[in-house]
Amino acid sequence: MKKILLLLTICLSTIVYGQEEDLKAAAIRDAKHVTASYLKENVKELIAYTHPDVIKALGGKDAVARMLKETFENAKATNIVVVKNATGDLLDFKKENGEYRCLIEKTTITEVPGRNKRIIQNTTMFGFYNSKLKHWQFIDGSKLVDGMHKNYFEDFKTTIDIPKMEMSVEDM
Repeated sequence: MKKILLLLTICLSTIVYGQEEDLKAAAIRDAKHVTASYLKENVKELIAYTHPDVIKALGGKDAVARMLKETFENAKATNIVVVKNATGDLLDFKKENGEYRCLIEKTTITEVPGRNKRIIQNTTMFGFYNSKLKHWQFIDGSKLVDGMHKNYFEDFKTTIDIPKMEMSVEDM
């Protein structure tokens, strides 16, 4: 009987570990999809991969779509160009509060040619796995550090250590 229980425990541990490795790979894949969607100005995909509480707090999908389109239009009108929007490493991954969560590095480089400036932002993407949609949904990690999360999540708590955004400006 002890051998059967030991074998069953080993099998279950292996299955859970395999599922978590798949979720980690999916987190990186989905984060890359989000950053690529931003560069392509794909509003529909950006909304699909944004946490639904954020969408709701900002007035719904239509309102967020308008905000994103205005952001892209304003950037073009002022000659601001995002030259890089890329993910880095998976910094943390865990199951807490009944859901899988992750933290992924993100770097955005924006150029302002009229002022000969380059803005470099190193931040994070905080992900929540949506098991119904079978993909990750994200929020800018810096929003969870600077208190903005109260606009989206009532009682948000995590044990994941989220670093503050680092930003620098340099001459081009």
